[in-house]
Amino acid sequence: MAADAPGHDPAAPRHGHGSPRAYVLVWLALLLLTATTVAAAYVPLDERLRLPVALVIAVTKATLVVIVFMHARDGGRLVWATILAAILFLGIMLGQTLADYWSRPLDLEIRDPAGRSR
Repeated sequence: MAADAPGHDPAAPRHGHGSPRAYVLVWLALLLLTATTVAAAYVPLDERLRLPVALVIAVTKATLVVIVFMHARDGGRLVWATILAAILFLGIMLGQTLADYWSRPLDLEIRDPAGRSR
């Protein structure tokens, strides 16, 4: 439908595909990030830095996939609201899981202050 055709809404989301060049560039970026993930596994990092580095790389790769390959860039408000809700619930689940994991040593100290079962 032409841009000046009757009934055309310029605010409506576009439902076209990106150019092949964009797909190739994103694919190359994903390959580079995968190589970075492998390289980071062999770099002697502090234990506290391993997880954040891996998560930053993984989130970057996931963002590229969602925006480009799943065409979220061309989505409307409902698509973006759904994406943000998913990210929110993922953050809640990850936060609760990490809170449980990090509080395990404290739980042992509370239940067995003398350390008899260790």
